[in-house]
Amino acid sequence: MLKKIAAVLLILAVLSYAAGIATRNKAVCFICLFMLFAALSFGLLVLLTGLVWRLVPGDFKQSFGVTRGRFNAVFFFCIFLFYLVGGVTEEVFLRGVSVPVSLLFNIMTLVFAVFCGWCLLRRAKKAILPGSILFILIVAILAVVGSISIKSGKFQKRSTTGRIKTLQTLPYISWVPAEESIDKAGVTQYDPDLAFEGINLYPSQSLHQAYLFDMQGDILHIWAREIKQDRGWRHVEMCKNNDLLVVTVDGTLMRLDWDSNVKWKERIGAHHDVRIDEVGDIYVLTRGEDVVFWYGMPLPVYNDYIVVLSSDGRIKKKANVFDLVEKQVPLGRVADVYKGLLKVYKPATIVKILKLDENIFGCFDILHSNNIEILNRSIDGFCSKGDWLISMREIDLIGVVDAGKEKLIWSWGQGELSKQHNPTLLDNGNVLVFNNAPYRGFSSVIELNPLTKEIAWEYRSEPPEAFFTDTRGGNQELPNGNILVTESKKGRVFEITRQGQVVWEFYNPHIKKEEKQRETIYRMTRLTDPEVYKTAGMW
Repeated sequence: MLKKIAAVLLILAVLSYAAGIATRNKAVCFICLFMLFAALSFGLLVLLTGLVWRLVPGDFKQSFGVTRGRFNAVFFFCIFLFYLVGGVTEEVFLRGVSVPVSLLFNIMTLVFAVFCGWCLLRRAKKAILPGSILFILIVAILAVVGSISIKSGKFQKRSTTGRIKTLQTLPYISWVPAEESIDKAGVTQYDPDLAFEGINLYPSQSLHQAYLFDMQGDILHIWAREIKQDRGWRHVEMCKNNDLLVVTVDGTLMRLDWDSNVKWKERIGAHHDVRIDEVGDIYVLTRGEDVVFWYGMPLPVYNDYIVVLSSDGRIKKKANVFDLVEKQVPLGRVADVYKGLLKVYKPATIVKILKLDENIFGCFDILHSNNIEILNRSIDGFCSKGDWLISMREIDLIGVVDAGKEKLIWSWGQGELSKQHNPTLLDNGNVLVFNNAPYRGFSSVIELNPLTKEIAWEYRSEPPEAFFTDTRGGNQELPNGNILVTESKKGRVFEITRQGQVVWEFYNPHIKKEEKQRETIYRMTRLTDPEVYKTAGMW
């Protein structure tokens, strides 16, 4: 009987799932997905029940008069008791308790479920009430002990789905340990004969400011503007009229004039990068919760978009990044999403389904786009003027998008790059990219020939581990061929020749001496054209 029910449920779930994909409605699609998971879970329980029944000794069955139907009913009751009581109790009474206490609670819940099943099989229902009271007392004690253990600092809080989702959307860490370099601040090395003269620009996340300073480290100008709910400035880009575009940590894009007055601001989920084309249009990466379809399979993701705005902040165009790179998303990343869905398969999900919540299972950062550049010329076999050069960190891919057709026409990196940042087109037609490579423990800067896809040049420090930032990072080719490198995690920026000689070095002067911490630098830009930026006193 149970097998027939499981088969019917599975057929209905598959049909419903197909209907959800056909409609492409988020809520319908995920209700159907939930049904599919439920049917598969029920089928597995049926198989497990049959296996356990075969393992139960015949003497036990005879002495208790246990029939197959009664055993199935009790077994299913114990499973759902463990699932519902455990899930609800942990969410309501034990949210955030320390890991050892949470583990002990799960063990006690399993014992309680087995105890209830034993009582039902022996027809000793009266014993369930005192057993339940004892279980409740144990839960109360565990909650108190867990709270005390956290306050005392002995144990860490347990990880919950809500916290995992929150961590996925948090900004990069602003302050990092700097024991070895804590005495270094500002410009620590400068060779005026080999370094390229210019003005340096970078933001401070914690202070909500951006700075222009010369090669000696002297401040020329500061922008400062803190807005409500703004958690800091992530990246800035300077306009030709000396306005400043600011991407804040909370997802706001704003334009400030030279005196830090806000010309306009748009909270559009902006993140990582912003660029300006030749006519003054603004290109920015944005992010939002979305359901995308990978070969028909729905995925709840933090999807990225390329948004084009006019100079006064009006949205003119929006391109879906996942649609551009769907075929390049590896099966492993899709599997990670579905494994994540199974991890949050709990009683609270049922409530979301009843509310037709479109974000039933939470979202996953499957792409993590971190670069947009508008290419300024055409190269046969590679790109046309106006195309977009983009980077997706989580799938180790950089690519060129035909801006008119919104189609990926060139890509590279999978199997070669790891968590890369800041690809940029060089004057010689090659592509420069910052390869973070967190899994090997050292970073590098790569120059790639996009036509042959061969590495033409690569910078690694000596020893390699001396240059490493597992997140963020930037590289900029200067007019004399030198490369300006942002080693974000150390709050360090340095300029190198093509032979690898360091000719300029800067450490973020924002430090906490007592804690021996330094503020990171997401990316620094050197302004190299005095004819473009003519503000008095800048040059």
